[in-house]
Amino acid sequence: MILFSHLTADLSGAISRIPANIVSLSSGYVIVVDKKEQKLYVFQREDAQIEKVFEAVCSTGKNRGPKVAPGDAKTPEGIFFVNQILKNTQPNETYGSIAYALDYPNVMDRKAGRGGNNIWIHGTTRPLVPFQSNGCVVLKDADAKKLEEFIQIQKTPVIITAAVRWVSPEQTVAEKRELQGFLSAWQKAVLSGDPQIIDLLYLPGTQPQNKGREELLQISRKVGKMSRYYLLEPRDVTFLQNGPQAVIIFDQVTEIQKDNTFRGAYQRLVLERVQNQWYAVAEVPKGPVVASAQTSAPATAVEAPPAEKLVPISNKREEENVKSFVLKWAKYWEEGKFGNYKLCYSENFRSRGMNREAWVKYKERVRANSGKISIRIENLKVSVSDGGRRATAVFVQDYKSSILKNKTKKKLDLIRVGNDWKIERETVA
Repeated sequence: MILFSHLTADLSGAISRIPANIVSLSSGYVIVVDKKEQKLYVFQREDAQIEKVFEAVCSTGKNRGPKVAPGDAKTPEGIFFVNQILKNTQPNETYGSIAYALDYPNVMDRKAGRGGNNIWIHGTTRPLVPFQSNGCVVLKDADAKKLEEFIQIQKTPVIITAAVRWVSPEQTVAEKRELQGFLSAWQKAVLSGDPQIIDLLYLPGTQPQNKGREELLQISRKVGKMSRYYLLEPRDVTFLQNGPQAVIIFDQVTEIQKDNTFRGAYQRLVLERVQNQWYAVAEVPKGPVVASAQTSAPATAVEAPPAEKLVPISNKREEENVKSFVLKWAKYWEEGKFGNYKLCYSENFRSRGMNREAWVKYKERVRANSGKISIRIENLKVSVSDGGRRATAVFVQDYKSSILKNKTKKKLDLIRVGNDWKIERETVA
């Protein structure tokens, strides 16, 4: 029996010591996996304190150390995000009722040459044995299902560490000051609109290029001059750290409307510490946010903008065109025809932090490890907007492979390019 003497808690769940990885938590939840103790924890900020709200026994890779290559039976270490939730309609022994796909290998893993795929947090109906997985984080099935209430796709961080170092919140002050200083410098550089200043904050060879650079400069063009009149500091900021890696999660103001409304995006900055100095290595822009502008203080709340009103398709022929496209897209994926599959996506496609090229390569890896795949589209519904230039397809995907069976409600956001439909975004509805 293991005694966790490093944890002391009151009846409210607040703890006097927290993982050093959670430098600062603004909102939402953080999942922490301790490989040494074979434990998974969930933390939340409540009334200016960080509370443990969930704890479960887990099992990680059969072999110790961080994952390096496919098939090494090791669990990766770092800061990850859930990019998909998979549910089994009929729970099996190996994967249980539910699985949470992680974005391994992330940008830091790829930079270090680490490989592998299909790293999940998932349940099992078998007795849980320590250090018995092939690289995933495995929970009792009931605990895996409970975990869903704490997870927001692409928003909830999952920190996997060799061993949690427990500290008092006061011991994270120095780390927070360093990361806050970097974020302030990054914000100032972006608002300045000077590419050379921006590049100095990035590790050599990782500076934003092409579209990424243009997106940062667009922020400056839209809000740089207005920073004299509004407080445009990043909002809802969370700082996380795992060794020489850090991630800053925040809402970035990107535009000020004529009605004094702030528009922006949820973003993540990925940092690496080199010779006692933090450098950015990537930034991941996310979905839009909107808040009221203020002249004296930053907004305390950020709300998602109202969804675009969808108009049902009245032209039956066009409706059938969209439905036919979706069925062909699924067939290309099922048959592994990745040349045709790639052409189903817009050049501006972005999902889970990947562009079209990265997305197709990811799907190729998934298929290579899944054996025979069967995909059936059910209850397909289509709507259009923007004068027929955009469409949304919502359906239930019945997916079966040698390693997974599930039914998932999916949504495709499409744009018309010439006479063809292209997918701009693919999400779990």
